[in-house]
Amino acid sequence: SLHTVTIFDAVREGLLDRIRGRPTTGQEKAAWLNEERQSCGSEDIWLQEYCCIPSDMNDALLPWDFILACEDARAGKPEMAGTGNFFVGFDMARRRDLSIIWVCETVGNVLWTREVVRMQNAPFAAQDEELARVIDRYKPLRVCMDQTGMGEKPVEDAKRRYGEHRIEGVLFTAAVKQELAFGLRRKFEDRHVRIPIDQDMRQSHHAVKKTTTAAGNVRFDSDRTGAGHADEFWAHALAVHAASGPAAVIEYETVKEREFGHFRGY
Repeated sequence: SLHTVTIFDAVREGLLDRIRGRPTTGQEKAAWLNEERQSCGSEDIWLQEYCCIPSDMNDALLPWDFILACEDARAGKPEMAGTGNFFVGFDMARRRDLSIIWVCETVGNVLWTREVVRMQNAPFAAQDEELARVIDRYKPLRVCMDQTGMGEKPVEDAKRRYGEHRIEGVLFTAAVKQELAFGLRRKFEDRHVRIPIDQDMRQSHHAVKKTTTAAGNVRFDSDRTGAGHADEFWAHALAVHAASGPAAVIEYETVKEREFGHFRGY
């Protein structure tokens, strides 16, 4: 039968000795193993990839290899924004979870992450200001916003400010969450997205689990932690959804012109 070799087996068989070019002590081996464990950035990766222990998150919608293959050091940097089309996803929260604004740019057939805005316990006025800044800077063709629950008024306000053709409210029903989740998974599977190299972002994308209820319904959920409730996953999924259909080219004014232009006879 096949023998599964763990990193501990490899070290016992002389892996570190070959790397260092000399016999190593037990203390050196222990220190090196600890360094490798820390460099993983995730206990799940360490257990699965180094220790050959199946993760208890094997029902995660996005496996680690999907996520790691789409990480790029150039992603998440606003200064890298080019002349492509921009799309935005906005997953809103007020107290427990994070509010995330996710900005993507199309470069060929790849959606590059250009900026991710994280807000915690931010007043709605502050969130509105951040959305205005993002729209003025990137001039996205479409913005998809979480309209569920407390999102009703922010979506209405955004439509009034920026136009219904530009703002799309998304109600997180079970069917919609399935469409959003699988839409994002397809992008990762095809390597048609690029995300920053960021541990919190990596964990958020891996946290969403797909389960099937006794009635045969598919559900997507994640554990709530101090870092949120997979908020970055859903904001990214909304941005991908925003880019999924045709969008009209929009002529933009600044927020000040939109809100105060009528005083000048506009």
